[in-house]
Parts: sequence; C-alpha cells; structure tokens
Amino acid sequence: MLDLPSESRPSQPSAEPDPIESLITKHYYANDNVLQYYEVFTPPKAPSGSQSSSIPPDEKVWVIYIHGGAYRDPTITSHTFLPLLHSLYPSLSPPTSSAHNLATTPHIASIASLSYRLSPHPSYPQPSPPTTPPSHLRTAKHPDHITDILLALSHLQKTYAFGNRYILIGHSVGATLAYQVGMRCSIPWELGKQGKREVEVKQPLAIVGVEGIYDVPKMLERHKDEEIYGQFVRGALGEDEGVWKGVSPARWGREGFVRSWKENVVGKGEGGGEVLAVVVHSRGDELVEWGQVEDMEGCLKKKEGEDEGKRGEDGIEYRFIEVKGRHHEVWSEGRELARVVGEVVGKVVDMMGWGR
Repeated sequence: MLDLPSESRPSQPSAEPDPIESLITKHYYANDNVLQYYEVFTPPKAPSGSQSSSIPPDEKVWVIYIHGGAYRDPTITSHTFLPLLHSLYPSLSPPTSSAHNLATTPHIASIASLSYRLSPHPSYPQPSPPTTPPSHLRTAKHPDHITDILLALSHLQKTYAFGNRYILIGHSVGATLAYQVGMRCSIPWELGKQGKREVEVKQPLAIVGVEGIYDVPKMLERHKDEEIYGQFVRGALGEDEGVWKGVSPARWGREGFVRSWKENVVGKGEGGGEVLAVVVHSRGDELVEWGQVEDMEGCLKKKEGEDEGKRGEDGIEYRFIEVKGRHHEVWSEGRELARVVGEVVGKVVDMMGWGR
C-alpha cells in the first residue's frame, strides 16, 4: 500500500533468461496514458493425455491481478505478478524461484495483470509539459483508477470471451479496487475523460483482497499521527470525506454486494449465481492494520452463529485466509500469493461443480 524506501523493499531475483517472460504479452485498452495496458501470461499448451489437456475450456478460469502501491508508486507495476507466475509454474521458472506445486493450476486458463493511471508521488516528481508528454503524466484522481480497471476488464472480456469465468485478486489498494468492481453495478463510477460511453463488465466468480484497505476513513483515524497516510489518500481521492466513505468496500454492506455483484453473475437460476468473497491478510503486515480485516468481515460475514466458509442463502460465501510475511513480501516472494490463488481456484472449481 504505502511507499517503502527502495532499500527497504524486498530484493528481486538477479536478471537471468526467464522462460516465463517470453509467454507474457502486453495489450493497451485505452490510449490516453501509457499506463493504460494489461499483461497476459498464458501457459504453454499441455501435452495430450495430461490432466490439463482433459479439462474443457469452459471449466478453466482466468486469474486477474491488480497491483498496489498507494495509487501512486511507479516502481510497483503490473509486472509485479512475475513472482506469482514463478511460484505457480516452477517448471518454467529459474531455479532460484520459490515453487508452489498446486493441483489446481490446470484449471487456470491465463493470468492477467492490470496497469492503471497513477496519482502524483512526491518522491518521483515529473517535469511539467511539454518536457513530460501529457500521455506520460501521473496525475490520476478518483475515479480514474477504478475507471481504468473497468476499461481493462471490459477489453479483456471482449478480446478473450471468458465472461465471468475469472477470479479478481488485488493487493493493497489493488484489493480496494477489486472490491469496487463488485460495487460497480449499483454505483455509477464516473468515466472521467472517457466520456459518457458505457463500459460492459461481467463481474467475477470470486474477489480476493490481499492486505487490502476496505475502510479509508477508519484507516486514516488509526494512523492519524502518520502523515503519509493522509498524503496518499488526498493525492489520489481528493479532500472530500464523502468520497473516502463512498470508495470504501466495507461500507457497502453485504446486501449491497448481493444487489451489485451476486445478482449480476450468471447462475443456475434467477437472482444470479454463487460468488466467493475472500479477505487475505498477514499479521506481519507493518503497513495495513489488522483492523481492515475486521472492517471487511463486518461487511461480508453472515449473521452471528453461521459458519465462515459456508455459503449463505443469498449466494455469497465469505472466506478468510491468513498468510505470512510483511506487506510487500506477500507479493514479492510469490509463494504465499500462489497458495492463495491455488486455494481460491480450487474453491471456485468446487463451487461451479466442474469435473463432476
């Protein structure tokens, strides 16, 4: 979420030929800014007779990742999904990678990572135009970030035709944005400079928030003595406290998610399909407080006495997964994030009844 000094961030593996890099393609979904693109990794075609080759395409899901970085850190990009890929696909990765062999990997069709416009960062100033072309400026303000996520998802769905067969997973503010997609149908996020045209987005089977911010005002209250929190919020979301509340998924309520998310997922009958809401957090996270987990649980958990991990009558299942590591380690080391992806893919496969 926040911006650690570069020397404090986890070190990245040394540069060696990486087979996975050759399987990643880059695609632009809009042309206003150089950051409006996504990257797609598609694993090689499985050998005939293998487990993966026997799985029908309509029983595979896309995994779509949204990076964090406090809406503004230009060093945390869509390419930060590389450690996740190394952990999920060890046979394609350098020997130094942290592998995590998963039985659910064959059910993954492709993995995409979304880039979006960023807000200004005081540690990475940019010269004013014309020195910096307008298309390269990092000047995004809400709702630019969520608009780009919706544009990217719409472009992906039109290009690859996977509908709602996808899991949306975000880290830090990426988790905030992921759950905002679940709020999309009832809240008409403004389209900013994209004008009034409609954006067609089919919502996911599962949303996964990792080390996420779900209640912005409560985060600011808990960190009121730390200036950097208010600085990045105001830089990205503006000064209006009503906006801070409006973008906070924990304030949307379970009933809100039923209306705006669950009822818009293709299901077995009227009223929408079954969906999975996941919150992931580490007790070692030094930047995003554990209270954010409690905030989102208060929104998503069913009434008292009902078990976590059991689907409610409203079609939403809430699940919490605890991981290990500091804030940036959860994505930079790959292994824990891969474990989460594997568990959620497996749950979705069971939820959809695939392979039966």
